[in-house]
Amino acid sequence: EIFNRARLLVSRADELDALAHDLVGLKQGRLSIGHATPSFTMPVITETLAAYPQLDVAQSIGNTAELLEALQQCEIDAAVTTLAEPPLRMRAFCIAKQAPRLCVPADHPWATRDSVALAELAGERVMIRENGSMTRVLFEASCDEAGVTLDRAMEVPSREAIKEAAAAGLAIGVVLEGEVGQDKRIRSIALADAQTEGGVYGLSLEETSGLPAVEAFFDACRTVAERFADGGLDPDPMDER
Repeated sequence: EIFNRARLLVSRADELDALAHDLVGLKQGRLSIGHATPSFTMPVITETLAAYPQLDVAQSIGNTAELLEALQQCEIDAAVTTLAEPPLRMRAFCIAKQAPRLCVPADHPWATRDSVALAELAGERVMIRENGSMTRVLFEASCDEAGVTLDRAMEVPSREAIKEAAAAGLAIGVVLEGEVGQDKRIRSIALADAQTEGGVYGLSLEETSGLPAVEAFFDACRTVAERFADGGLDPDPMDER
């Protein structure tokens, strides 16, 4: 009886050893990534799976405030989002810098301009993101620094709604540099006097440093950052018009 039970324990120990070996080598395992910036996150996920194709990557979407809370509650393992500066007590890697921009219909009088001053938005209907969105934080900080007050601001909870509003001519949208995409109905315009810039960061809790899946995530962040720096990735192709 002792022999049979001991043999079962040895068998299970072998299974655990094999599982541990696979997890360390990322031949299996799971990584949960929350993100607010798909145009930056998808290249990171692509690089992660190129290196470790057996890794199961789960995704969730939220604004910056929601993602930081999800990290703190261990609901996700890592996040990619825009921040004015990296939070304390979190591991952070800056993938790229980005600032708020305007998007207008392709036939808008401003569509051929390279930039617009914040003061020109006075009296215009402007569509901004919800509270908790870093797009809004950066844009409102720029307006405050320029002494500009928006009287006709509208709030929506997604960048997709902002882009659709701009395409329909409903309002001038405020997005970040990497969020316009290749929609030919709209044009992206820089804010000439915007002083506030954020960074797209890969994030995790400091306590998860050393975990193989989390290290694979940051390796991918570094690779993607190098490609952006070299011009190999363009988060806003509309700038090429």
